[in-house]
Amino acid sequence: TLKEHSLKECLTDIKNFAIDFVKSDYVHKALIGLVIMGVYIYLFLGKLPFWLGTFVALSALLIFMNWEKPMTFKKVLKFLIISACATGAIILIFKVLFRVPLP
Repeated sequence: TLKEHSLKECLTDIKNFAIDFVKSDYVHKALIGLVIMGVYIYLFLGKLPFWLGTFVALSALLIFMNWEKPMTFKKVLKFLIISACATGAIILIFKVLFRVPLP
């Protein structure tokens, strides 16, 4: 606070925090995740069948957020299966059970 520190020290702390924030891997992952969701919303929905767009977006998010070297075929296949099951569950719950029209 300004009572305990000078204005220059406070501004230096804010500057250092901003630099660390921008360099953070977590921030980079979050921003790329938002880009993937933006592509899903603005490019996939309405242009692709709902199940296909959802499957591709979920797969991309899962693979990207869990990326580690080496990324084996077995891990990618696991994420694709999870995405397929989640997409099927979304369609089953909302379209079939609740009778909500999906895009």
